[in-house]
Amino acid sequence: MERAQALAATVSFEELFTELSQGLQLGDEFNAEQFILVPAFWTTPLVFFEKYNDKTILLTFGARPANMSVIPGEIVPDALVRSLKALADPTRLKILRYLASESLTPSEIARKLQLRPPTVTHHLKELRLAGLVELSLMHEENRYTARKQALNAVYENLNAFLQGEQIKEIA
Repeated sequence: MERAQALAATVSFEELFTELSQGLQLGDEFNAEQFILVPAFWTTPLVFFEKYNDKTILLTFGARPANMSVIPGEIVPDALVRSLKALADPTRLKILRYLASESLTPSEIARKLQLRPPTVTHHLKELRLAGLVELSLMHEENRYTARKQALNAVYENLNAFLQGEQIKEIA
């Protein structure tokens, strides 16, 4: 919560939303005069949104720090495990390779990998929930891009964890 408040003072609302949602960019669905942001420990990394009234959207975002586990006493941080599980799949690694160089739609990725679009959508969902890709909701098409900062943070956090050092918050 403190991190979100500090971030809100330094970035635009669009940047704040992308950061808090771990890679979801505002699209036309989010046209409102006012947003109510609600942090939630248990929903990390998900974000939920609902029209509160004609002018207001309620956004619930996961607020559990990356260096904290969902289960008290666990020594492996939840965000690191989620990221490593997402990276452990060869198809997801191929997707990230493409997304590191350009923004693509799920259909474009499916054509490149010669996979069915629902399969690609499943992999993209896992990568987004791990905070490794950014989703831009643009009219009728969704475009994905690799979050290079987050990928670098996973590498740094794995090294820190293995050396017994403090894990940083993934940006």
